[in-house]
Parts: sequence; structure tokens; C-alpha cells
Amino acid sequence: MKTIGKWIGGFVVFSIVIALFSIISPIILILGGLGIWYYTKKEPNPQKMKISAVATVIGLFGFFILLGSGGADSESAANTTTSTSTQTKKSETAVSESASSESVVAEVAAPEAASSEIVIAEEPIVVEEPAVSVPSEPVVAPTPVPEISREFRNALGKANDYLNYSSFSKQGLYDQLLYEGFPEDATQYAVDNVVTDWNANALQKAIDYLDYSSFSDQGLYDQLIYEGYTAEQAQYAINNLPQ
Repeated sequence: MKTIGKWIGGFVVFSIVIALFSIISPIILILGGLGIWYYTKKEPNPQKMKISAVATVIGLFGFFILLGSGGADSESAANTTTSTSTQTKKSETAVSESASSESVVAEVAAPEAASSEIVIAEEPIVVEEPAVSVPSEPVVAPTPVPEISREFRNALGKANDYLNYSSFSKQGLYDQLLYEGFPEDATQYAVDNVVTDWNANALQKAIDYLDYSSFSDQGLYDQLIYEGYTAEQAQYAINNLPQ
């Protein structure tokens, strides 16, 4: 009896832990995601970023458990709705059959004189007008879209990865892709077609430098030029720094 009591107690404790874990798992997932972003962008710390990643995985696991239980409830509600719809259709069928029976009785009881009346309607005279031929518009074939090679797609994808990780100038991103081994034509395609705001990148790079150390405006301007930003982009960053 004591062994059975221990098993029952352990099962109850396990059920409570699983329920609490499924409730707080979305919070763990959100905190883990924020930790990955913070310790990657704002305060790079590989150790803390790994801890945040582990927390994110745990949160995802609990979130999937929560979704599974929600899916079971949704399926039950769907079955109830289907049953209600079936009963409604049966009621509508019964009403329709009753109405049909009443209609047949009314037709039999109608006087025969009404059925013997013949109404002759004059057919309208239709004058056919000559058809007007409409000239058909010329069919324009769509311009074929040139296929992009795998090297070009990979270079563009790598450029997006770098911009998601850090702020790059156009020249700096070009040099980095060349360093990765991409050919010049694929590299040029990537920097020309990547969707980004170079002015905003310059401003973010200036803010990152000021978070790391104190710079004068001229020193920060020269550092941005060294990073590959144009004079206009560097000046935009200096002019829009937070006070």
C-alpha cells in the first residue's frame, strides 16, 4: 500500500510540475529571445547568450506542450459544432418535406376550372442587329525574368546575414563578402540588391562606437569614413546622434 501511495503522490507532483511549466513556458521563451538579442547586439557575451539560447529551447518545449493541450480543446469544440450543424440540417430537411406535402394537397384541391384556362401570349418580334466586330488586342508575351545563379543567391543571403548581425557600410559589406570568397560579380550583385538603409547603418555604428568609448565628432566622423561609409552617410550619423 505504501508503494502505491508513493506512486500516486509522485504522479500528482509530476502533473503539477508539467502544468506549471506549460504556463510559464511562454515567459521563459520571451526572456530567452530577449537575452539572445541583448547579449548579441547590445552587450556581446557568448556565455550568457548560450544560457539564453537554452532558456529559449526550454520555453519552446513548454510552448509546444501548451499548444498540444489547446489543440485538443479546439478539436472537441469543432466536434460539438459539427454535431450541432448536423442536427440543424436534419430539422431543415423535415420542415422542407412538410412544406412539399402541403403544396401537393393544395394543388389537388384546386378547382379544375383554373387548370382549364388557356392564356395565349403574343411572342415579341425580335429584330436581330448586325454584329459589330471588335478588333482583338495584340497579345503581349511577358518578359522572361532572368534566372539568378546559385552563387548570386548565396552572396545576397550572406549579405543579409551580416546586416542582421551588425551594421555595415556598403564598402565594408563588399570587402567582407570578397573575404568570404565570393566572386566580384556576385558580391556586387549582393550589395546592390540587399534591402537596407546605409544612413541608418552609419548612425547605428556611431552609437555602437559611443557605447564602447568616448569620441569627438571629428574622431567619430573619421572612424566612420575608415569603416567605408561615404562622407554624406558619416555626416548624417553625426547630425542625428542622440543628445
